[in-house]
Amino acid sequence: MRAGGASRNRRPVSPKAPGLSALAVLVACSFLAAGTARAGSPAIDYPDFSSVAGLKLNGNAAQAGLALRLAANTPLQRGSAWAQAKLDTTQSFESRFQTLTHDGSPPPADGMTFTLQSQGLAALGDNGGGHGYASFFGNAVKPSVAVDISLFPQLGNHVNEQFALVQNGSLISPLATATSPALLYGQPFWTWVDYDAKGHTLQVFVSQTATKPAAPLVSAAIDLGATVGTSAYAGFTAGTGGLDADFDLLSWTFEGIGDTTPPTVACSATPNVLWPPNNKLVPVSTQVTVADDGSGPAGFTLVSVASNEGDVAAESRDWAPGTPDTSGFLRAARLGSGNGRVYTLTYQGTDDAGNTATCQATVTVPHDQGKS
Repeated sequence: MRAGGASRNRRPVSPKAPGLSALAVLVACSFLAAGTARAGSPAIDYPDFSSVAGLKLNGNAAQAGLALRLAANTPLQRGSAWAQAKLDTTQSFESRFQTLTHDGSPPPADGMTFTLQSQGLAALGDNGGGHGYASFFGNAVKPSVAVDISLFPQLGNHVNEQFALVQNGSLISPLATATSPALLYGQPFWTWVDYDAKGHTLQVFVSQTATKPAAPLVSAAIDLGATVGTSAYAGFTAGTGGLDADFDLLSWTFEGIGDTTPPTVACSATPNVLWPPNNKLVPVSTQVTVADDGSGPAGFTLVSVASNEGDVAAESRDWAPGTPDTSGFLRAARLGSGNGRVYTLTYQGTDDAGNTATCQATVTVPHDQGKS
C-alpha cells in the first residue's frame, strides 16, 4: 500500500490470534527481577507479544493478539509501554523492533516513538501530535532520548514518513531528521537503534525487510548517560488525534554490546641493553601497564620469551609464561657472527570485557659496544 493511499477497506495481514509463547513468557518474566540490566546480556527479548509480562502498559496501550498495540485506530488515543527493568545507559547497545501501522483514517496519523527515559514507569505524553511522548499540557516524557516515527502530516502530503531523533519530550527541535526509504504504513518494517557509549553516537537503521542496512538512516551525537542518567527505562509511545491508525509492535529485542575496544597495553624492560657480553645471567625486570576506558583493566600475563639467536631456554631463567611474571634472568651473550642478540618478552593485557591486546619488551645484547 503506497503512502497516502490508505483506507480502512484495505487491510494488511493482521497479527495472529492470541496464543501462548513459552519463550516470550520465560524471557519477559525475567524482567520482574529488581535491579539494572547490564550490557552484554540480552536484556529484552520479545519474539512476539503473546505475553506482555515484564512490561508496564499505560493509557490505551494493550495486548492485541500477538502484537502490542500502543494506540488503536480511534481518535485521541495515547499509550506507552516500558520494560520494567532499568537499563545501563553508560554501555553500548543495539535494539531492534518490528512495527506494523495499519487500518488508519485517510490519511493515517499520528506517530510513535522508541524512548529511553528516567521519568518512571508511568511516563506518558499527550495524544495527537504528542505521539504519547511530547506534551502541550506539561505531560512530556523527560528526561529522555527518543526515536520519533511520524505518519502525519507526511502521508497527507503524499511523501514517505519521517524519522527524527529528539530529547526531553520535545518534538519541535529535533537533533536530526531523515525521510524513510521504506514505507512505514500498511506493511511491517524493521528498525534498529544502535548506541555507541564511547563515541556518544546514536544511529537508526530502517528496512522493509529483516536485513539490517549497511548505513544508518539518521544519527546524532548524544550522551545518554548525561541526558537521562546512568540508567533508564526503555519502551515505546504512540498517539492518535483527529486522524488515527493502529500502531502495533510485533517484536522487540534489546541487547547490550558492552565494551568491544581492546585495552591499551605498554611494556618495557630494565635494563634493556646487556653489556658486556660476558656470558653471565643478568637479572631483568619488566614494567607492564594495562589501561582501558571502557570496562576497565583486568591484568596481564607473560605470553613468551623469545630470542633471535641461540636456545632461549638455555639463555634465560626464572621466567614463567602464562603468569603475570615481571622478573627473571637473561644471558649477556651473542653470536660472534651475528648482528647482536635481541630477547623479546611478549605480554598480553586484558580488560574486564575480555578484550585483549599485546605488547613487547626487548632486551638487546649488541654485537659491538654502543651498537644495537
